Amino acid sequence: MGMHNSQRVFFSSKGGVFPGAFLWLMLFFIPFLVACGGDNDNDSTSAALTITSQPANQSVVVGSSARFSVAATGSGTLSYQWQRDGSDIAGAQGSSYTLAAAALTDAGASFTVRVSDDSTSVVSAAAILTVTSGPEAPVITSQPMAQLVEQGQQASFSVVATGTPPLSYQWRRDNVDIAGADSASYTTPVLTQSADDGTLYSVVVSNSVASVTSSDAEVTVTQTLLACSGGAQAGWCWIEPKPHGNTMHDVQYLGADVFVAAGEGGVFMRSTDGGATWTTSFTIGSSVNAMHFVSSTLGFAVGDQGFIARTNDGGETWVPQTSTVETTLNDVYFFDANLGLAVGDSSTILHSIDGGTTWTPVTVPGFGHAYGVSFADANVAMVVGSGGARLRSVDGGANWNRVDTPAGCQTCTLRSVTFTSATTGFAVGDQSNSIMRTDDAGQTWAKVPGGNASGANDGSCGFEDISFLGNHGLAVATCGWIAHSSDGGVSWTKFPAVGIHLETDTFGAAFGAGSAVAVVVGGEGQLYRTTNAGASWTSIFPERVAQDFFNVYFDDASTAYILGTKSYKSTDSGLTWAEDLSLPSGANAMASTNAGLITAGNNRSIYRSIDGGLTWDYIAAIPVGSGNFYRLYFYNPLVGYAYGSTAGTIKTTDGGLTWTTVFGGLSAVTGIHFYTEDIGVYVGEGRIYRTVNGGVNWNEVQRSQWGLVGAAFTGNGGVAVGGNGAYYTSDQGATWIQVTGVSTENFRGVESNPASSLFIAYTDSGNMLKSVDGSSWSKLASPVGGQINALRYYDDSLGLAVGGQGIILRTTTGGE
Repeated sequence: MGMHNSQRVFFSSKGGVFPGAFLWLMLFFIPFLVACGGDNDNDSTSAALTITSQPANQSVVVGSSARFSVAATGSGTLSYQWQRDGSDIAGAQGSSYTLAAAALTDAGASFTVRVSDDSTSVVSAAAILTVTSGPEAPVITSQPMAQLVEQGQQASFSVVATGTPPLSYQWRRDNVDIAGADSASYTTPVLTQSADDGTLYSVVVSNSVASVTSSDAEVTVTQTLLACSGGAQAGWCWIEPKPHGNTMHDVQYLGADVFVAAGEGGVFMRSTDGGATWTTSFTIGSSVNAMHFVSSTLGFAVGDQGFIARTNDGGETWVPQTSTVETTLNDVYFFDANLGLAVGDSSTILHSIDGGTTWTPVTVPGFGHAYGVSFADANVAMVVGSGGARLRSVDGGANWNRVDTPAGCQTCTLRSVTFTSATTGFAVGDQSNSIMRTDDAGQTWAKVPGGNASGANDGSCGFEDISFLGNHGLAVATCGWIAHSSDGGVSWTKFPAVGIHLETDTFGAAFGAGSAVAVVVGGEGQLYRTTNAGASWTSIFPERVAQDFFNVYFDDASTAYILGTKSYKSTDSGLTWAEDLSLPSGANAMASTNAGLITAGNNRSIYRSIDGGLTWDYIAAIPVGSGNFYRLYFYNPLVGYAYGSTAGTIKTTDGGLTWTTVFGGLSAVTGIHFYTEDIGVYVGEGRIYRTVNGGVNWNEVQRSQWGLVGAAFTGNGGVAVGGNGAYYTSDQGATWIQVTGVSTENFRGVESNPASSLFIAYTDSGNMLKSVDGSSWSKLASPVGGQINALRYYDDSLGLAVGGQGIILRTTTGGE
């Protein structure tokens, strides 16, 4: 009862008693309201923005898509902005981003994403994209190159290709697979001209995607690639004509299809296939005028300045002999391995009985020049020469007697003599003499009817050599005529027909293994061959182009120009040349200045090119006068001189745009050089002048006993050459010292190699001499037997020389 009363008090108030149901509901829900957190202002459990899954690095193949994604939590709605390398990507505002087609340029790109919620933002870690190439077809980036090789050498080809590896290669010759040739390069076997010249090589490059075939690379096989004075492309090497341009004086047949030919400049040529192909070497330093072989291995050669040499290996190597004379020797003949004769200018007859080890001069007063010698037997020998003279010996050449000259040949010149038996012999010579015959071992001689050298009595040419094999004979003439006999020399038929002749003069002839095969040698290094007993003849080497080169100039290490009757340009340091029709006609010299390329030439002409020689403009600002300019000299890119003939010397101070006369009319100028802006030297034909005030005044400092034909300078030194001597200075031209007897022949010019302080002088016959300072000179190996007109160096190793008959020589060893 009491408890009931107290509850009634508790649920009571002044206003009355609460309804019971409401109170029971409150008691039931209050715990739940407390559990739900109550007041929001005091809430500490709201979610923070968090990247729960970072974008991952991607690696894809080029062209494929790359997808980056992110996962994050935060309050409210999340937003996204993708970035590439820190910059926003337009439209990339989802939780993932896809690059549709990856390129190689996309490789390495960095991708991030900025995630934002209602109150903050966060940037993801960077994801790096790697793009790799997919399977790509081969692409050839470097094609095989055409090759020019010497017979007996190999050719090498190579290719560079890209594409998905592995790449495979298959080389082909004339579109036929080469077995085993399956790498990026290929080297041929040893090549021959007859079998390999003109063949085409290519390569097929393949992978799993596709195959591609290279362009064709042609191989050209020449008789000789570069015939060089030092061997193995050392010294001076022939560029044109190929294999060389020296006159060939003689050819001999040694048996077993071996021919040996020789000529000017010490050139020897050898064939081992019956004259079809030839190799070239310069094994001696003297021009060779004649040879004679006793056997297939033992032979002798003679030449200029008393030169005699012996070979014991069929002409592959030669050993000089002591001749005791310095006159030119024109012919040699050995009856056997011991008994021999050599003859030459100024009545020279040398006699040997010990195989050329020693030579004894034989005196025959007033005989003149001896040009030919031969034995009929061990006792009887004949010598022929100038003035219709014939000498006969009956004791093996120890003593000689004159033979009467037949009527009509009192003044004729005989060049060659040979015997076909102990009694029958033949001699040939100039036009008035034609072919002579003896049938009594040389005691009497008579003209052979119809044996005329040219077919017309105009004196235009004469026979130089005669050779027999059995009843077949050949006589060759200087005008390119060849006479052939098939009846032992009774009658002769000329080839080619009247009005036609071979390309060059011919000087020597020899039959091969039979009468059908023969070889004739001639001018400009040319050889001719017949395989049908002389009915037709074929040039062994390409036809020579008659032209003369006057000067050569390097514009840079690759670009060079030749100026002459035709002008040529090279873009490979002088290895190959192409005619340059853009060069001004009559240009004789070239220089590079601030104004461009400058040429000087005939009729006082000066031209300028500002586009590397493509076009040329005539420079009108030249003092009035006449004559030709042959050289240009520039002290610097602005100050230079044009000089040459007696037309005078002109000067420019603006790179060649305008010119003034500085001196003229004294004599032809052969050299100008300035050591400083004030000190210079001017070399005339017979005098040397010096200035110390920049050319305002010139004073004579040296007179020459010779006409000075060239001058060159280096450092404080200088050299001027003329006649067979030289002058040199070491004090910037203040004093000059004469050096005599430098050469046995006249000089034609001199050039300096500034990089190595070397002077190179060259003579009328193409011989070269070198000197460090001009005080002493030594012979430099030269393969030339002709005229050099100009020589230029680019640096201490690279040089070019040019001359008459299209001569182009090149050195990459400084000429040594």
